[in-house]
This record gives sequence, structure tokens and C-alpha cells, in this order.
Amino acid sequence: MRIINKNTGKIDYSQQEYHRLMYNYYCNPLSNPLMLYVFQRPTGLHDKSGIEIYEGDIVFSSSKSNGAFARTLKVKFEQGAFNVGNPSKLYSLSFDYTVKGNIFQTPELLEKC
Repeated sequence: MRIINKNTGKIDYSQQEYHRLMYNYYCNPLSNPLMLYVFQRPTGLHDKSGIEIYEGDIVFSSSKSNGAFARTLKVKFEQGAFNVGNPSKLYSLSFDYTVKGNIFQTPELLEKC
């Protein structure tokens, strides 16, 4: 799980932080501290540099076969699967992916998607 603070852009990967936020929410739901955070799921895949790919990441893809197809894409979770566009699925083995950022820390990359 990746936790991003919407105000600061700070990223935390710890289960301890996740449990702390959940505990605070259940103890005081009216304050709704979860509104300040985004929880992103890991895809279970890594880019070609070994970086784990998460929902909300912005990746650069290029075809393994000839390199002719290259573009910047946003990782989404839709209809029970992670994908980077329709109908291209993230787990396709015909592409190499490189994580360039995420939608909260590098929103300017969304313009290229």
C-alpha cells in the first residue's frame, strides 16, 4: 500500500502508518482524517528498473519488439484489473514500462497521457 498526503505530497509505504490512519478514523470518524490521504494499491509488477508500479503512477511504455510504439500512460484500476488504457492491460508482456512519477507528485506528466 502506498499512502500519499494530498497536502504535502509525502509518500509513506508503511503498514504502521496505514493502521494509524485507520485507528484515528474509527476513533473519531467526524474529523475524517482520511480525506487528506490517497491510498494506492500496488500492481504486483515492477518497471524495467525494478521499481514497483502502483495505481496512479505515470509510466512511459515502449514496445519490446521494435520500439516504434512509445507513449506516456496513467496506471488505473478499472473493472477488476490494472490497466494503462483501453484495451491495453498493464500485465501485457509486449511492453517495457518505466515509472516517471505519480498523479500527485508530478501532475504535469498527465498532460502527456
